[in-house]
Amino acid sequence: MPHRWLPPKTTSFQKALTAVCLDILQAGIGGRLTPSIQIQEKLEVGSGTVQKALQELSDNGGVVLRVKGHQGTLVLDYNPAILWKSAQLEPLRISLTPPGAQELGALSMSLRNQFRKFGLGMELDYIRGAQNRLDTLSNDLHSAALISIGAAKSRNLLNNKNYSILDFGPESYYQRDSLVVLSSSKISNPKKLRVALDKTSYDHETLTLNEFEKKAGVEYVNCPFPEVPSAILEGRADAGIWHRVQAVISPELAGLKVSQLGSGPLGYDKTSISNAVLIWPSSLKEISALLGMIEIKEIKKELQATAKAKASSKGR
Repeated sequence: MPHRWLPPKTTSFQKALTAVCLDILQAGIGGRLTPSIQIQEKLEVGSGTVQKALQELSDNGGVVLRVKGHQGTLVLDYNPAILWKSAQLEPLRISLTPPGAQELGALSMSLRNQFRKFGLGMELDYIRGAQNRLDTLSNDLHSAALISIGAAKSRNLLNNKNYSILDFGPESYYQRDSLVVLSSSKISNPKKLRVALDKTSYDHETLTLNEFEKKAGVEYVNCPFPEVPSAILEGRADAGIWHRVQAVISPELAGLKVSQLGSGPLGYDKTSISNAVLIWPSSLKEISALLGMIEIKEIKKELQATAKAKASSKGR
């Protein structure tokens, strides 16, 4: 029986309610609940307390149960959002890349809107580097990490039984033409090109090596990917891959040259890394249940609308 999320210093009834909610979420539709006597003994509460919790969840639409005698109590249907609120669980925390990119801003806003419909909040942590975001995942925390599908593939996470995945589809992480090559208009030594490289970012490292590995005289300069424009303007680097973000002064206005990526496997056709995927431990079935309520089609529509608006503004 799950017990790791029991709120400290709370009433016996709330302890029972939290435990029962998590038990339902872990069991899933068609699953069998833990016998009430076991929950009662684990929490050291009265026998009527657990039954009262089950009754409240049945009354408020959190769960539909069927008692089958010696076969136990089965879950016929449930509402993960109601169960999450009734259990008084903390908001789901999602770690994602530093803010600024239009597509990721649209995605996070869409997720917030969906959670708002559920009557739930969510918290965002901005962390640079896919691995650093994955390191925040734990079986003891309600957390998920948003990374590119390319970073997930590189770590064998797409078909890993220990992790669950929610894929938001092509161009949800990188929209077409949002990845560009920035370069200085005044390169001091063309035979020794200093290229900005962020080794903490799988995507940035992969894209950079793919773009520049066949060019002679390249020297890689360690640089966080959000700082690529400033590194070039300050003379610390001559060129670098950059993910466009909303800024008061664009790289073009700042005097930098902007060009599209080459035609390599990760060049103009960026389908291998363009998907955004949300990852969390498979053991946390309550997260799986909650995220299973998300309307992916609605999010994709909103992302497509953002992409169209972006393309329209460029054409003016």
